[in-house]
Amino acid sequence: MNSTIIVELIKGGAPAWPRLETDTHWMAVGSSRPMEDSWRIGQVEMVHWFGELFGLHRMDAYQLLTQTALAPIANAVDANYSVVVKAAKALFPTAAAYDGLHADLRNRSTQLI
Repeated sequence: MNSTIIVELIKGGAPAWPRLETDTHWMAVGSSRPMEDSWRIGQVEMVHWFGELFGLHRMDAYQLLTQTALAPIANAVDANYSVVVKAAKALFPTAAAYDGLHADLRNRSTQLI
């Protein structure tokens, strides 16, 4: 299997923790010790992101996240634990994170093939 990865640096206003977007999910990663802190970091970052994506108050974003999020444990053997908090885009109204950067990168990647 061959993969092509395109990364775009967005200057200014960076989130506190890594955010990822795929065709199907929005995700945030928390990494810390103990594992509960990793989970909490990922949850808080997703609350902030939901607020930005949908214009929600923090408590409304928190309520929405608690009803929709999955939190698979990504790393449980290293010095820090990593937890990915993810939410399926299919559950939400259409929203374009970072001015539609994901769609732009997807379009650019098709031109490389």
